[in-house]
Amino acid sequence: MAERPLNIILIGKTGCGKSSTRNFILEKEVFKSNGGFESITKGVHLEETVQQRRTIKVVDTPGLFDPDKNLFETALKMQSSLIKVSPGPHAFCIIIDASRRYTEEEQITQHIIQLTFGEKIFKHALIVFTHEDNYDSSEDLLRTAESVKELNSLIKLCGGRCITLNNHNNDRNYITVKLKNIIESVTALSKDGKVHYNRDITIYKEALEEQARTEIATKDLKLEMVATILQNTERRVRVAHLKGIAIGACATIAVAGAIGLGAGAVVVAMKSPVLAVAIVSSMATKGLRK
Repeated sequence: MAERPLNIILIGKTGCGKSSTRNFILEKEVFKSNGGFESITKGVHLEETVQQRRTIKVVDTPGLFDPDKNLFETALKMQSSLIKVSPGPHAFCIIIDASRRYTEEEQITQHIIQLTFGEKIFKHALIVFTHEDNYDSSEDLLRTAESVKELNSLIKLCGGRCITLNNHNNDRNYITVKLKNIIESVTALSKDGKVHYNRDITIYKEALEEQARTEIATKDLKLEMVATILQNTERRVRVAHLKGIAIGACATIAVAGAIGLGAGAVVVAMKSPVLAVAIVSSMATKGLRK
């Protein structure tokens, strides 16, 4: 019996090793990686492979901080990767170049990723550190990463899920072990392909479009500026969520009157939309049993 397919989306900064990571997973060179500061991937690209009896769909996305591109327009392209995989991605691989310092640009990248997919992305993400060969061992790389406060914060957001890669190691045993690590990590994260990222990104898309229209040069973006944009967007998301609950509560209270819910319970329901839904659901269930 064939295993459930796995959908993986690769995201990260320009030059972080996304394309070489994709080539590594696919075990073929789809695009020649250059390891430079110019993004090889200009659009969103989907490729498939079969590993360990599983179909693996890998989506590569444009790199953030391409000096010739508007950062928010690039984020919108990155966001469009969601339509490439159905029912949704089982994992996001956040690619980080471990041979470079974790600077303000990397911190902005983390904010942009959240602004693109929402805070729940980190529940479906694992970090792939490239350039493992710059360290004595995988353990040495991870110890170094965890010693950087801002990077350690991201590692914790992703539940400590990290993989290290030397993307240019062609040793067959090395490739087999690392591919097994990646597939097992994604399998565990997605509960064997049963759980995938599923989020209404409407407000995030609107926020990115608003910022793209301002045409702020990527080089002029500061961490505080992007953090403020993210905070305002998350606030809009929370307000929209509460409005949705409130609308549901109003309908619930109307149903409450129809099924004869007591006045005291209606008052409680009006004060707490969540309780409203619970109370009326309980009453309706009891009514059906009569």
